[in-house]
Amino acid sequence: MAANPRDEHDRPPGQAPDGAPDASSHQAICEALFEGRKIEAIRRHREATGSDLRGAKEAVEALEAELRASDPTRFLAPPRAGCLGAIALTFTLLAVGYGLVA
Repeated sequence: MAANPRDEHDRPPGQAPDGAPDASSHQAICEALFEGRKIEAIRRHREATGSDLRGAKEAVEALEAELRASDPTRFLAPPRAGCLGAIALTFTLLAVGYGLVA
Protein backbone atom coordinates (compact mmCIF):
# COMPACT_ATOMS: atom_id res chain seq x y z
CA MET A 1 0.00 0.00 0.00
CA ALA A 2 1.35 3.45 -0.95
CA ALA A 3 1.93 6.09 1.69
CA ASN A 4 -1.01 8.49 2.08
CA PRO A 5 -3.09 7.08 -0.77
CA ARG A 6 -5.72 9.47 -2.07
CA ASP A 7 -8.87 7.91 -3.33
CA GLU A 8 -11.92 9.62 -4.82
CA HIS A 9 -13.40 10.33 -1.41
CA ASP A 10 -10.38 12.44 -0.40
CA ARG A 11 -10.56 14.78 -3.42
CA PRO A 12 -12.87 17.75 -3.76
CA PRO A 13 -15.47 17.35 -6.52
CA GLY A 14 -14.04 18.55 -9.82
CA GLN A 15 -10.44 17.64 -8.98
CA ALA A 16 -8.45 15.19 -11.07
CA PRO A 17 -6.20 12.65 -9.32
CA ASP A 18 -3.10 14.81 -9.96
CA GLY A 19 -4.60 17.79 -8.07
CA ALA A 20 -5.47 19.76 -11.21
CA PRO A 21 -9.05 20.73 -12.07
CA ASP A 22 -10.93 18.11 -14.08
CA ALA A 23 -11.77 18.82 -17.74
CA SER A 24 -15.13 20.52 -17.13
CA SER A 25 -13.74 22.68 -14.30
CA HIS A 26 -10.73 23.60 -16.43
CA GLN A 27 -13.04 24.64 -19.27
CA ALA A 28 -15.13 26.80 -16.91
CA ILE A 29 -11.96 28.45 -15.57
CA CYS A 30 -10.75 29.17 -19.12
CA GLU A 31 -14.13 30.62 -20.13
CA ALA A 32 -14.12 32.91 -17.10
CA LEU A 33 -10.65 34.12 -18.08
CA PHE A 34 -11.66 34.66 -21.70
CA GLU A 35 -14.57 36.79 -20.46
CA GLY A 36 -12.34 38.89 -18.20
CA ARG A 37 -13.64 37.42 -14.91
CA LYS A 38 -10.39 36.50 -13.17
CA ILE A 39 -11.87 36.48 -9.66
CA GLU A 40 -14.48 33.94 -10.74
CA ALA A 41 -11.75 31.85 -12.37
CA ILE A 42 -9.79 31.85 -9.10
CA ARG A 43 -12.92 30.93 -7.13
CA ARG A 44 -13.68 28.05 -9.52
CA HIS A 45 -10.08 26.84 -9.30
CA ARG A 46 -10.24 26.85 -5.50
CA GLU A 47 -13.53 24.93 -5.52
CA ALA A 48 -12.21 22.38 -8.00
CA THR A 49 -8.83 21.76 -6.38
CA GLY A 50 -9.23 22.71 -2.73
CA SER A 51 -6.17 24.93 -3.03
CA ASP A 52 -5.60 28.05 -0.96
CA LEU A 53 -6.15 31.54 -2.34
CA ARG A 54 -2.49 32.20 -3.16
CA GLY A 55 -2.06 28.87 -4.94
CA ALA A 56 -5.24 29.33 -6.95
CA LYS A 57 -4.30 32.89 -7.91
CA GLU A 58 -0.85 31.83 -9.08
CA ALA A 59 -2.24 28.88 -11.03
CA VAL A 60 -4.94 30.98 -12.70
CA GLU A 61 -2.49 33.77 -13.59
CA ALA A 62 -0.11 31.21 -15.11
CA LEU A 63 -3.00 29.71 -17.08
CA GLU A 64 -4.09 33.18 -18.23
CA ALA A 65 -0.58 33.99 -19.46
CA GLU A 66 -0.47 30.69 -21.32
CA LEU A 67 -3.89 31.28 -22.90
CA ARG A 68 -3.05 34.88 -23.87
CA ALA A 69 0.14 33.67 -25.55
CA SER A 70 -1.57 30.85 -27.44
CA ASP A 71 -4.89 32.49 -28.38
CA PRO A 72 -5.07 36.23 -27.57
CA THR A 73 -8.07 36.84 -29.83
CA ARG A 74 -10.42 34.85 -27.57
CA PHE A 75 -10.15 37.38 -24.77
CA LEU A 76 -13.00 39.88 -24.63
CA ALA A 77 -11.15 42.41 -22.50
CA PRO A 78 -7.47 43.40 -22.54
CA PRO A 79 -5.46 42.84 -19.36
CA ARG A 80 -6.32 45.49 -16.83
CA ALA A 81 -3.66 48.09 -16.24
CA GLY A 82 -5.29 49.82 -13.29
CA CYS A 83 -7.33 52.96 -12.85
CA LEU A 84 -4.71 55.62 -13.48
CA GLY A 85 -6.36 56.65 -16.76
CA ALA A 86 -9.73 57.12 -15.08
CA ILE A 87 -8.17 59.21 -12.32
CA ALA A 88 -6.35 61.42 -14.85
CA LEU A 89 -9.56 61.89 -16.85
CA THR A 90 -11.47 62.83 -13.70
CA PHE A 91 -8.90 65.45 -12.70
CA THR A 92 -8.83 66.85 -16.23
CA LEU A 93 -12.63 67.17 -16.32
CA LEU A 94 -12.65 68.80 -12.89
CA ALA A 95 -9.93 71.24 -13.94
CA VAL A 96 -11.87 72.17 -17.10
CA GLY A 97 -15.07 72.49 -15.07
CA TYR A 98 -13.49 74.89 -12.63
CA GLY A 99 -11.87 76.87 -15.42
CA LEU A 100 -8.34 76.02 -14.36
CA VAL A 101 -7.44 74.97 -17.89
CA ALA A 102 -8.43 76.57 -21.16
